[in-house]
Amino acid sequence: MSKIVVSRKVEDNVRNELPDVSTEDILRGMLAASNDACWCMEFSPPVDLMADDHQVVHQIFANRPVWRHCNAAMERLYRLPAGQDMNTRPVHEIFPDNASNRNFLLNLIANGFEVDGSPALDQRYDGLQIYVENDVRAHIGDGKLYRMFGTVRNVAKHRRREQALNDELAAMEGAIAALASPFVTVDASGAIQTLNPAAVAQFGPAAEGQSFDAMIRKACPEPVLPELAKVIAKVRSLGVSMSVRFAKAMPDTVWQIAPRETAQGTGFVLLMLSNDVMEI
Repeated sequence: MSKIVVSRKVEDNVRNELPDVSTEDILRGMLAASNDACWCMEFSPPVDLMADDHQVVHQIFANRPVWRHCNAAMERLYRLPAGQDMNTRPVHEIFPDNASNRNFLLNLIANGFEVDGSPALDQRYDGLQIYVENDVRAHIGDGKLYRMFGTVRNVAKHRRREQALNDELAAMEGAIAALASPFVTVDASGAIQTLNPAAVAQFGPAAEGQSFDAMIRKACPEPVLPELAKVIAKVRSLGVSMSVRFAKAMPDTVWQIAPRETAQGTGFVLLMLSNDVMEI
């Protein structure tokens, strides 16, 4: 018990020796130390949220917004010239009135000024436009918006990667569409997801609204169906690609089947090649 009492006395002495620091100073220190770009935008006069949405957007740009408590990470992100304080710079320099930012604000309004990952197009101090995402909250009282604040991330690298992936996907879709052989993708439930033009020609336009089983039953001889089902089951269970030819029922066609992973499970991809194509 005496040890506990001594420990408490020591703790009390430490507290008494701590400098008297205001909560605001502590918060300022936390913001300064953060590697997350933090910002606060304050309005004078406050924005009247009782107006219609587009008028609210107009007020946000027009009601003399000023920066408050923007930290060093924020200044680095927007390339503020060395030796300057972002909190003294006009808001419109990096948050201009443009279509992207108006949509950003309309999204904020629709979500009660509480959003995460909201996209916007901002402009750095060096003039370069950057795509960013904001997590935003607001100080609202009596139908007035006094300030909004949050953190912001540069997502330009992610957007470039996304665009590159979209370009790759478009190129792949173009190549699949150009194939002279039927090409079909099927999800884990057996639903057809993709048919290239050659597959539509092979199985008919109605195939796009069918399951794979329904489509193949109409298009293939009866003896092929159970053997094909066994091959597909093996491909999906083992995760391996297989090529097969049903010599008696469809001797002129080679079936190439590969597993295809989806969020719902393992589906498959089917490519039907004629023997003469295989021999070239």
